[in-house]
Amino acid sequence: MDDPKSEKVALFRYGLIATLVLEQLSRGELMRRARELAALHYDIPFSERTTISVGTLLKWARRYRKGGLDALNPKRRKDRGVNRVISPQLAQLIERLKRENPHRTGTTLLRELALSSNDPNSQPLSAATLYRFLKEHGLTQKQLLSPPAHKKFEAEFANQIWQSDMMFGPYIPRPGGGKQQAMLYALLDDASRLVPHAQFYADEGLESLLDCTRQGIAARGIPVRFYVDNGKVYRSAQLARIAATLGILIVHTPPYQPEGRGKIERFFRSVRDQFLASLDLKQVTSMKDLNTRLDAWIQTAYHLPPIWPVRKWRSASIRSIHPRPMFSRAASSRAPPGWPIRSPMVFGSPPNPNRRPLRHPPASTTSNFFTRNGRMAMFETFFGFKKSPFASTPDSKQLFESGAWTQLKARLQFLTDHRGAGLLTGEPGSGKSTAARTWLAGLNPNLYKIVYLHWSSGSALDLLRQLARDLDLEPSHFKGDLVDQIAEAIVRLNKTKKQHPIVVFDEAQLLSHPALEQIPLLLNFDMDSSTYLTLLLIGQPLLRRTLSLQHHEALRQRIAVHYHLEGLSRSELDDYIAHQLKAAGCTQPVFDDTARQALYQATKGIPRKVNKLALTALRLAASRKVSIVDEAVLMDAAAEALL
Repeated sequence: MDDPKSEKVALFRYGLIATLVLEQLSRGELMRRARELAALHYDIPFSERTTISVGTLLKWARRYRKGGLDALNPKRRKDRGVNRVISPQLAQLIERLKRENPHRTGTTLLRELALSSNDPNSQPLSAATLYRFLKEHGLTQKQLLSPPAHKKFEAEFANQIWQSDMMFGPYIPRPGGGKQQAMLYALLDDASRLVPHAQFYADEGLESLLDCTRQGIAARGIPVRFYVDNGKVYRSAQLARIAATLGILIVHTPPYQPEGRGKIERFFRSVRDQFLASLDLKQVTSMKDLNTRLDAWIQTAYHLPPIWPVRKWRSASIRSIHPRPMFSRAASSRAPPGWPIRSPMVFGSPPNPNRRPLRHPPASTTSNFFTRNGRMAMFETFFGFKKSPFASTPDSKQLFESGAWTQLKARLQFLTDHRGAGLLTGEPGSGKSTAARTWLAGLNPNLYKIVYLHWSSGSALDLLRQLARDLDLEPSHFKGDLVDQIAEAIVRLNKTKKQHPIVVFDEAQLLSHPALEQIPLLLNFDMDSSTYLTLLLIGQPLLRRTLSLQHHEALRQRIAVHYHLEGLSRSELDDYIAHQLKAAGCTQPVFDDTARQALYQATKGIPRKVNKLALTALRLAASRKVSIVDEAVLMDAAAEALL
């Protein structure tokens, strides 16, 4: 009796007939006791019935006397799983009739089955049996007419498939007066969900699409497939001609099947729910301003956790895609102005585990990566680097200790020890976010609760709700209750969990004035003199000018630490270049004095600009077989890097 269900049924049956089998009874006494048992109601296991007949009780008693407890187990049907009413021939007929016309009703089907029966004595099929058969075999109208299921799909490699579409955006001021609707064209990499480029335009014409595509290719390389819908701009002859010249296969979505573009539609939903919903359109002054805010949101919010498109882009590098020359010089000469040329990528070759993964460079420098035989000539190999120097995401363990960084580190340590509010400003690319993340990474997670808010230009209520969610709270619907809710959570973290919260607002120059006015409320705890919250505002110089306004006096007075991060000095730039080259495994000088001087004049010592220009110069020098970067190479690199 291995089946628990059968055992439970057998024990229930034995409990009923025990008084009938444990004693020697006369026929009359046996029947009397059986009638008494049959008159009662029971909770029968695995059955909706509540009564048991006299005959059933006597049958169970006979089976127990012959076979014991095992004889009381429920017996399985020998024809279990086989329909006793619908024969195989009748089942085939029902399936054929239903598939011929899925709209055929059950009543019509029963009538046609009765007319087709050759046996006048056969019992007619009941409606319940027919409906049960149709449902079990997937033959109902709903099951037959439902669209086919779409399985999940994801490209294996970065740049294998790009999706593109257009979204109607908000209304913004038109130059010269009035309003105009912005149109958002976007490109999305299928493997990583990374956005090569997205931009708002004044119209939805072909020129807007071509401009978006050109900038996406310049930033992330050339895709193999371009998956788009059947709109007029995507069916244009000019787009097809450009794609054929660049070696891109355009794939159109089948009509009335938009499910294949679910990823780009999900990106548009994120734009609506996260970017546009938190955007104060009264502060948007032009199309350029709107695109600046969109780019900031993509780089500092969308490309960061929880989906990490940039990391997925790198992990989905195209190891198994090898370039093979396909275009002749004549074909390459027909490329549109400003568009890069590269040989198409061919799939199917097994990956080489000893080969360094190929990464797409900017398309404007793609020609610097290929020799005449079409093989990769990476500048790391040319200069003997062990890893790429001047990385856009520097290793926190190998940060360059400049004078400004030493000063900033001391102020951040003061802020950690004494708590309160701090302000960090600097030009774009000066290293503000890198410094903040390095500082936070050195804190003990058991003693500090880190809340890092990336870019928020929404209303004050949106700001408070975002902070509440990061504090693991369910935000209230009212601003006053929300401030109290956050304050209670901050006090609870300090007193109960012994964790001090540190809140960092990055890109704080984008915060609206009402949002900035809410920050002093977070620092105002009336219960005692303890400082329960440390707050750091990070932004561009515009943030300092905003805080200098009279109605931000309360916040400005609470700022205990303020530092403006400048670029590298001329002497620090030389040390920084040597530090980067040494970290990459190179001890020989690569940039001569004239190149370093030109590098400083072009970048003013801003680290991000220095990294971009130095990396571009190394690529150009490797393509020209020049072991020393001089002023001429660097000036060409400056023109190519748009500096």
